[in-house]
Amino acid sequence: GNVPLLPQWLGGIIGAVAFASLTQGSNAQGDLGRTMGMRLVGLVQVVTSINSELRILGKAATVGGLIFDKFMILDRKHRVKDKFVAVCKFAYDKVARTAEDIQDDMKGDDNGRDDRSRRDRPPRRDDRRDDDHRRGPRRDFDDDDNRRRGPRRDVDDDRRGRPPRRDRVEQDDRREARYRRR
Repeated sequence: GNVPLLPQWLGGIIGAVAFASLTQGSNAQGDLGRTMGMRLVGLVQVVTSINSELRILGKAATVGGLIFDKFMILDRKHRVKDKFVAVCKFAYDKVARTAEDIQDDMKGDDNGRDDRSRRDRPPRRDDRRDDDHRRGPRRDFDDDDNRRRGPRRDVDDDRRGRPPRRDRVEQDDRREARYRRR
């Protein structure tokens, strides 16, 4: 993360100065800092020698650019970024709620636990609350399809009482004229 009071470039300089001061010590921490520095320099040298032989960075930049372009096209069509952000937000909220539940459990707060357990799981048939008597009889999920509906009418029955639409008549006339020309 970053500290909001300091700009990132200043944080980078402070980190470099802290690492350099760590390597100046003549103790175990100084030895560790110098060893880490030597490993990083060796890694950078190996990466540059491999890149000079195989030219991997240019190819990786080209492939990365193509992937980014395809991703932007997908995002324009399907709003992938918005869905990804929504999934990440859902996961973060779930983790935060779980951490909060664990902290409440560690405190021994039993009242909050009962509310959470009711909130997180679907209600059972015999788990009625006080305001359930206002809602009427409890129904299964399939009962929504059994509501009263008006009589079903076919499409042709609906059009019998009305004159045909003008645009349809004009379309039919155009089609007939085309067939006559052939």
